Amino acid sequence: MNIEDRILSLCVGPNKTFTRKISSICTDSKSVIPGSIFVALKGRKTDGHFYLESAVKNGAQVLVVENTEYLKEIFFSGLLCVVPNTYDILPVLLNEFYDYPSEKMFCVGVTGTNGKTTVSNILAFLLSYCGWHTGIIGTIQNRLGQWEEKSALTTPDPVHLYHLLDHFYKNNAQAVVMEVSSIGLDQQRVKGVDFNLGVFTNLSEDHLDYHQNMSKYFQAKKKLFVRSFEKNHFLSVLNLDDPYGVALVRDIQVPYISYGRKQARFTWNILHNDLSGTWFELFFDEKKLKVFLPIPGIYNVSNAVAALCCVYSAGFDLEEAIKSLKHFPGVPGRLEKVLPAQYPFVFVDYAHTPQALRSVLSFLKQNKKEDSQLITVFGCGGERDQEKRPLMTQAAEHFSDQVVLTSDNPREEDPQEIINHCLKGVNDRKKILVEEDRKQAIEKALQIARKEDIVLIAGKGHEKEQIIGSERIPFSDKAVVEEYFG
Repeated sequence: MNIEDRILSLCVGPNKTFTRKISSICTDSKSVIPGSIFVALKGRKTDGHFYLESAVKNGAQVLVVENTEYLKEIFFSGLLCVVPNTYDILPVLLNEFYDYPSEKMFCVGVTGTNGKTTVSNILAFLLSYCGWHTGIIGTIQNRLGQWEEKSALTTPDPVHLYHLLDHFYKNNAQAVVMEVSSIGLDQQRVKGVDFNLGVFTNLSEDHLDYHQNMSKYFQAKKKLFVRSFEKNHFLSVLNLDDPYGVALVRDIQVPYISYGRKQARFTWNILHNDLSGTWFELFFDEKKLKVFLPIPGIYNVSNAVAALCCVYSAGFDLEEAIKSLKHFPGVPGRLEKVLPAQYPFVFVDYAHTPQALRSVLSFLKQNKKEDSQLITVFGCGGERDQEKRPLMTQAAEHFSDQVVLTSDNPREEDPQEIINHCLKGVNDRKKILVEEDRKQAIEKALQIARKEDIVLIAGKGHEKEQIIGSERIPFSDKAVVEEYFG
């Protein structure tokens, strides 16, 4: 069914005539232009039905609502559609407006607490090397070839997401790799997207301010896989090192490829690792291949293997993909080395969950010289999960010789109160320096560091702003380091 026929099938009232060609589909009344369809969504904080008058004034010719109560005082001569649930109809309308873009590309959704960005970037790199023009949608940026835009959300809202998919397809993309967040799944942002592969990396403490508990958090992640029951072409790629990955194997009813250190189809053995990368052996289907991953962190081997599983599932030659992997440039803000060799080892990393911080610090501690120090700078975000704050501090204290506790996007919360929550996880207070100002905190860590030491600045990674109150202030951990050493 095309978009016009769909609207007419849902239309109530005597007017069933389009005055102009449909120009766009909007859920924000400010984005409405003459000819738009405005879909009123009931969100957690706002209800689109309150903005029907604004949408009409801006030129909407179609209103899609759940009830007509808010239209009583509004003169509207366009087409009115009343549906039981506007969230359900939105992806139907978007698919029909853009002519089902995801069905025309090989679509991969990557979900999990940690590793989504790294898996997505490695996979997009490998698919491109294998010959597929590949777009990527995620935390750092949305990108296709030389075109890119800054990401506002890990998983865009449906209107922007479908616009991106349409843009990718019209610019000859053959594949798209997308980070799929638990909140995005819960809010049905990817509903209607025709995924070929769904990847599950892991699950640990995060977003519990939103999901309330780990069970609900897992149920949100599971939607990526459960929603694909009836798709014969859908395949799951699951991490069996994670207990939630094992639970997915038990719960889902779609074919899957497993990866993990032992009981999985794709396994690996670490041969050597240092701050330049990791050599490992990859085992699958009675085959053994030697692989070099040119980014540091043993935990990144799991991310690389997940990407290789996807390449294999897409039908490409793994040996050729592995040859290209040695050229992978890394991911901005993911254990990114900032300075050249004559300076201390300074890394910026996005780790903002207890598990992610433990993983990166464990690796750095194993790779530091015996007489060197590991110095960690971190903070916790405001208006986010408070339960993880002391756990973050415990992780930092356990692996580090010195910790500088600071702020990280405090938003509307008092930064000192956030720090006080973090301090509840402290065992040895002598290890902890507190400096609320993040720039000064980084500079203090750099003042302490000797040439042979390692400094990890965690939490923000690629981000280029600090959110204080309602303001977004330009700020980059990497830029602070570079400026300090001039």
